Amino acid sequence: MAVALRVTLLVLVLVLVLVLVLVLVRQRAAARAPEPALPRPLLRARALATATATRPACLRSSCNAGHRPD
Repeated sequence: MAVALRVTLLVLVLVLVLVLVLVLVRQRAAARAPEPALPRPLLRARALATATATRPACLRSSCNAGHRPD
């Protein structure tokens, strides 16, 4: 009975280690893979959204402080 328990625990540990290694390898491969190229309109839209989101409020066209919008 003790031998069967040891074998079962050993198999479980080996499976867990294998799963952990596979997950880490996939994460590293995904981190190294280049980002897929987006079509130009999507690139432009993303660049505009990023630029607008990082501007101070008074430089956005929704500013009501009397400043001229873009």
